[in-house]
Amino acid sequence: MLFPIELLLFCSFSVFLIGAIGIVVNKRNLLIILMSIELMLVGVNLNFIIFSVYLDDIMGQVFALYVLTCLLYTSDAADE
Repeated sequence: MLFPIELLLFCSFSVFLIGAIGIVVNKRNLLIILMSIELMLVGVNLNFIIFSVYLDDIMGQVFALYVLTCLLYTSDAADE
């Protein structure tokens, strides 16, 4: 692997934590809450992809694509 798994998991956890802090700190602005939720989901997707590569299993990547597709659908539905 190019990067150690601990560094990648730290980055994933950091993105998730930024999203969680964004939800806790800001409770009035709906747009920032939605962006924070998306940051949390991106952190979880990074986690899926990291472990998928580490364990040499494709299902984590497939699930990450599924979650991203659902995110795109919800953001598209919010525009209408």
